[in-house]
Amino acid sequence: MTASPRPARLPRAAPAAQGAGQAAPTRAAGPRSPTEQDDAPGTVLYVEDDLAFAELVRELLEEREGFTLEVAVATTLRDGLRQLRSRTDIVCVLLDLNLPDARALEAVEQLTADLWDPPVVVVTGTDDDASAVTALRIGADDYLVKRRVDGEQLERAISHATERQRSRRELAEREIFARSVLEAIAAETAVLDSQGRIVATNERWDHFARSNDGLPSTCGVGADYLAVCDRSAAQGHAGAAAAARGIREVLAGTREMYEQDYDCSTSWRDHWAIMRVSPLPSAVGGAVVIHTPITELKRTTAQLEHLAVHDSLTGLPNRAFLHRRLARILGDRDPEALVALLVCDLDDFKVVNDGLGHQVGDAVLIEVARRLRQSVRPEDTVARLSGDEFVVLVQTRDHESLDGIGNRVHRTLAQPIALDTGEEISLGASVGIAVAEDADDPETLLRDADAAMYRAKAQGRAQVQWFDERLREEVLERLELKRDLPAALAGGQLVCRHQPEVRLDAGTLFSAETLVRWQHPTRGLLPPNRFVPVFEAAGQAHQLFGDVLVQTLRTRQRWQAALGWAPPVAVNVSASQLKSSQLVDTVAAAIEHHSIDDGGLWLEVTESAIAEAASLETFTQLHALGVRLAIDDFGTGWSSMERLSRFPWDLLKIDGSFVRQLGTEPRAAHVVSATIAMAHVLAITVVAEGVETEQQHTQLRDMGCDIAQGFLYGRPQHADALLARIGVDGTWLGAGPMRPGQHR
Repeated sequence: MTASPRPARLPRAAPAAQGAGQAAPTRAAGPRSPTEQDDAPGTVLYVEDDLAFAELVRELLEEREGFTLEVAVATTLRDGLRQLRSRTDIVCVLLDLNLPDARALEAVEQLTADLWDPPVVVVTGTDDDASAVTALRIGADDYLVKRRVDGEQLERAISHATERQRSRRELAEREIFARSVLEAIAAETAVLDSQGRIVATNERWDHFARSNDGLPSTCGVGADYLAVCDRSAAQGHAGAAAAARGIREVLAGTREMYEQDYDCSTSWRDHWAIMRVSPLPSAVGGAVVIHTPITELKRTTAQLEHLAVHDSLTGLPNRAFLHRRLARILGDRDPEALVALLVCDLDDFKVVNDGLGHQVGDAVLIEVARRLRQSVRPEDTVARLSGDEFVVLVQTRDHESLDGIGNRVHRTLAQPIALDTGEEISLGASVGIAVAEDADDPETLLRDADAAMYRAKAQGRAQVQWFDERLREEVLERLELKRDLPAALAGGQLVCRHQPEVRLDAGTLFSAETLVRWQHPTRGLLPPNRFVPVFEAAGQAHQLFGDVLVQTLRTRQRWQAALGWAPPVAVNVSASQLKSSQLVDTVAAAIEHHSIDDGGLWLEVTESAIAEAASLETFTQLHALGVRLAIDDFGTGWSSMERLSRFPWDLLKIDGSFVRQLGTEPRAAHVVSATIAMAHVLAITVVAEGVETEQQHTQLRDMGCDIAQGFLYGRPQHADALLARIGVDGTWLGAGPMRPGQHR
């Protein structure tokens, strides 16, 4: 009969002191492994006390064609063991169970005690199934009955036995290698079978198990690791639930690999690891679980994460923290609750920073953060976005309580702040409030609250403004315009209109101011106040300025060609353009390209832009290029006599708000008259803006004003339309006050 191969008896791991990968020691003498290669044909040892039958077996084997093994005989178990220990060529043992010095199956046990011994095939006269089963169970590779044996059966049994022994040895060597690899892994490692039971561990894993509860039955070899995870999950350990799910998916083959940060902490120690679960080959089944300790990394990461989402100056959460929290709240909020943002921006904080220094500015910001925390509820979130801009995230049930929080924040920030010097400063804040709509995301809600805050600033500061539908339309328009900026710059959608500036004494054209418009493909012709802020917010104000400058100088060249002369042209420069390091070079290149050498280019800068971004060096460099400089909207900003006298101004434009009051407000006449006199003392030409009536024209002329601009003389118009209204001698033939001999 032919039996199944016996289970492989695996060698124990080499002692730890030998080191990973070090081979187990082998004995100097003894039977040769079937895998060992030499030139000797090998020997079959037959332990049989019946020499006649032993000789018969030898003859049966030698008659087999291709059988090259020799047959040696031992008549006792003792002699058989002696030969096994002294010879190295024995590849298989044939064994009779009825020996004079051994009882039945004792011989099988002794001959199969060592894994490296050759395989044993029982050849006996005992035809007993129970004996056969027992022999195979205790280590025999096959069981043959003498009276039914022949040469073919013997050869096949020997061949199969030696092949199985070779396979067992190879498996054992792989097990030794696997054990060495397992111990070499610098992480806590366990091998699971297809059911999730632990079948092998390394020393690091064993140490981890002992450190947790000291019970090998829980995390050691033989333990049901899935059951351990399930028990932890039932006790509320979310990480264990995820781990069990991931392991099952890997074992089932529905997931290639599973990984998670796993909290293995106990009440007496912190222990974090990255758990990685990787499948073993499908032919083997099971998986490898590796815990790479990351406790110190977790601690360091936690500290870095705190710094990453908190402002280092005030300790408040920062924009990143606010964004995460807001996204979570919006994702699973109560439909009945209001989620709102209050954006608070300190008024005139730049004055504090620039005038008193950054150290005082930092102290003010710290105090503002403290006040904000105290003025809101514990469940509200206060964050610092940047600079002097703070945000309060609120969840409430009604607009009234939200309004109360907004007013309380506003009042708190309006209170004077005491400095270490004993002085007090009062800043106040502009507050914008936006309530989340159903489809809002964090960026949308923050954008809306920011827009409401900027409206509060525009309407006089120190106010609380709510985001409403009208403001929403403005925001959406700005977003659309921002998206369309590249097309506007590249597609010729930016068009220039020109408004005449007329000499009050002679009625001749003094210059033409360029005013840009955006011919939007869907929104029509847009005025500057609708789109210039969009260019500035997108950082493309300088590109806009460059485009307008080039168009204007080309227009002047056309006028020059048509008239033989051309009036000066004026282009506006914003505060953001004044800050650009490219401004002077851009103007210089345009002047050179268009051959402007007659002082025919004016640059107009608003009074408020000068206060924000004044640079004497920039203005001096522009003036040196032959550019004339005009201060625009005078009387509405923060200009001083010092700025007027120190900067190289050629022209001063009185804001139209004063001109419109002439004839109705006596004080306006005094202001305009005094401004004209002051400018003339400084040798600065004066232009009055916003002239709409002949009465204003006459009064300004009588005050000694040099130039006038306004609808009385003409609205902003196409370059060709303006050209058609210029007389040969420069007289302005457009609208305006009646001149002697002129008829309408």
